[in-house]
Amino acid sequence: MQINSSIFRAYDIRGRYPEELNEQTAYRIGRSFASFLKSGSVGKDHIRVLVNGDARPSSPSLTKEIINGLTDEGCDVLDAGLSTTPMHYFAVNHFDVDGGIMVTASHNPSEYNGCKLSRRELVSVGGGTGMEEIRNMVVRGVFPLPQKKGRVQIISNLKKDYIAFVRSKFSPKDWRPQKIVFDTGNGMVGLILRDMLAGTGITYSILYEDIDMTYPNHTANPLDEHTLDDLKRAVKEEHADMGVAFDGDGDRIAFITAEGDRVRGEYMTALFGLHALSREAGVATVYDLRSSKAVSEVITEAGGMSVRSRVGHTFIKRAMHKYKAVVGGEVSGHYYFQETFFAESSMYALFLLVQILSEKNQSLSGVVRPLDRYATTGELNFSVTNADSIIDDLAVLYKNEKTDYLDGLTVEADNFWFNMRVSNTEGVLRLNLEAKDKKILQQVLKDIKSVLKVG
Repeated sequence: MQINSSIFRAYDIRGRYPEELNEQTAYRIGRSFASFLKSGSVGKDHIRVLVNGDARPSSPSLTKEIINGLTDEGCDVLDAGLSTTPMHYFAVNHFDVDGGIMVTASHNPSEYNGCKLSRRELVSVGGGTGMEEIRNMVVRGVFPLPQKKGRVQIISNLKKDYIAFVRSKFSPKDWRPQKIVFDTGNGMVGLILRDMLAGTGITYSILYEDIDMTYPNHTANPLDEHTLDDLKRAVKEEHADMGVAFDGDGDRIAFITAEGDRVRGEYMTALFGLHALSREAGVATVYDLRSSKAVSEVITEAGGMSVRSRVGHTFIKRAMHKYKAVVGGEVSGHYYFQETFFAESSMYALFLLVQILSEKNQSLSGVVRPLDRYATTGELNFSVTNADSIIDDLAVLYKNEKTDYLDGLTVEADNFWFNMRVSNTEGVLRLNLEAKDKKILQQVLKDIKSVLKVG
């Protein structure tokens, strides 16, 4: 059987079903991940792996074969059923297992599926931390005959335990009244949202709550501005305090102001970091390198440590562990907290924002306005076939400026900076450009596009 090795990416496994990722591949992934865990746990009698899946049409059959692969390799499996990705991360810690597999393709359309892999204590398995080893075993496809088959235990109380965990971190009785419109996009957050909000005093309405990951209304991808149109309209029509959107597997969250404007993802990172600093002086905030300079500036100005990271949950989590950061965040709306085992939790982010707005007695637009210091393009995507040569040409064009290659090419000048990188999840070049003012922004963008040979 031919395996498409390109499905093994920097921080997850992801491909089209069934052309690139099918049940046979899933079985091999299960066996390979079990073997990988066993090789790192010499002397341990039993390896335990917790498995969850989202509600994509292909998830049940892929999950079944992953579990078969794990048990044929002798691993015991905790089958925790349908969940969001943050619920899965919680469960890996809560049930004290050796590893976890979440079957999901995150925000990608329904014809995709994949896996997010983690070891004990939510150490991500990605590029440089085991993904290459697992890929090689899957591609090779040579496994010993099963000896002693592992057992499967069904976990039925995960939803209740996760809601109790998140709610235990907050005191809703201290919150001011909030009216919020949610858009779950027919994704997995619909599984828990109403129960999570019960008794908080939040007044709310929900768009597209029913779970249907064929996405009959719009894809659950808040990075796509068009998917927020219905939410923005509803926020203004209902005179809500804010709007909140989630991606398909519930590990990303986007916020809309009462005026109907989307809040830049990194502004929330800064807001959460500043809140952490108000509780404990000097703590670190990790931000991805696409973020506005305003993030590092406000954290530093408040006496905190700002840590710049490569893009992706594997790298953010690694940096958070290294610097014992309280908060981490990405432009894409992934927010990580020490309180949630250095993993994403969109529900924790939601409640933390409500708490911050209550403490400050301000609107969402009011608390983020001081962060709006620079002109920006946002993230622009370019489909190209010669990504490496384009990055080389840009490096030559800006050879007199400060550059680094932490993740793609970053160029930093006195009055602008940009990052150009190849996406780890889609075949495009991504550009994030920020400048002192719009005039400079447009000129630099024009220069970059001349290298890209686009208008």
